[in-house]
Amino acid sequence: SELYTGAANYNGNIMPTYSNDCSAFVSYCWDSETRFTTSDFKTLGDRGTKYANVGTSVSLLVPGQALNRSGHIILVYDVAYDLDGTISHVTTIEQTPPIVRKRSWGVGGNYGSIADLQAKITSGGYMIIKNLEIDSVGLEEYASVPLDGAEYVNRIASPISSRVNDGPASGTGTVPSSSETFALEGWSFHKNGCDSFEYRIDGGEWLPLQTLRKGMLNSFYADVPTPAAGTHAVTVRGILP
Repeated sequence: SELYTGAANYNGNIMPTYSNDCSAFVSYCWDSETRFTTSDFKTLGDRGTKYANVGTSVSLLVPGQALNRSGHIILVYDVAYDLDGTISHVTTIEQTPPIVRKRSWGVGGNYGSIADLQAKITSGGYMIIKNLEIDSVGLEEYASVPLDGAEYVNRIASPISSRVNDGPASGTGTVPSSSETFALEGWSFHKNGCDSFEYRIDGGEWLPLQTLRKGMLNSFYADVPTPAAGTHAVTVRGILP
């Protein structure tokens, strides 16, 4: 991939555009114009123009953000919620040359509890940073999150491979009948490319979602007509080229 093969001229020296470490990995995933260091991300986060520091609480995490400190940065890959709307599971990925390491925290995780992740953030001096050019994730408040934490609409497998019969990601949510539409939003990290996303409600017709690509990150969005009041199954799939 371009993470390893892309080249640029730095002060007359030809070298990889991004290099092969944690901050290069996040720079690449965020489609940054160049390879930023953790120090660069802190400065840019403090500036609050293209990137912004969010805080240090696990409750603030959404996919596509990163945990940044001096010397290391970790991408937030996935966030799941329980029926009370509390974060129950977080998946992170980080470049630790020569491999990418994936860790799961919370329910069903393999590395520690959500409290352990909070302790890591606090004791390790991490700051949550987000790319302001990547759309936010999740349903709007009036769409009455939470969704099913096991299979929910914001969760798309990596790499994207969901076609007609290829296991799209699903979830449920309670939508108030007083709203004519509700916002359906989501995010995916992938490496094989994805042309578009589609959704359906309760097994109905597949309909298109607006798609915005930012490097290896995709966001999707639609104002969806409100069905009858109650709980409905929402399914989203990614379409490969």
